[in-house]
Amino acid sequence: MKTYKVGIIPGTITEIGVEDPNITVTELFALAGLTIDSGHTIRRNGETISVDSTVGAMDTGTSFYASKKIKGN
Repeated sequence: MKTYKVGIIPGTITEIGVEDPNITVTELFALAGLTIDSGHTIRRNGETISVDSTVGAMDTGTSFYASKKIKGN
């Protein structure tokens, strides 16, 4: 089992244990009890990825964060 950090920023970051490396990012967020929508940008260790991407063989401790664009002045 690998553990990943998952969260929506701003907000709480949760560590989730995952057995199946073939789950999607959407499923990973659902395991954390979080819902992401089309307005969110998803980043894995700072790199933008799709919600349909699989977790794959990422190392334990990999971070998956969702955030919304901030509207400027």
